[in-house]
Amino acid sequence: MDEERKYHFDTMSIHAAEQEDQNQSLNAPIYMTSTFTFTDLQQAEDTFSFKRRAYVYTRGGNPT
Repeated sequence: MDEERKYHFDTMSIHAAEQEDQNQSLNAPIYMTSTFTFTDLQQAEDTFSFKRRAYVYTRGGNPT
């Protein structure tokens, strides 16, 4: 099969940004990660020193 396969425009457009996954998974894997932000340095300091309650690590607590 040396012939290059011709795809319809619709097929090419929905798959345009796809790249082969290094794990060869059929669907994109779900990565259970998140990043939480702080409004300023003081809020971050208070959170990490346990002076205020906020999300910093998803295993310890998250909004979902």
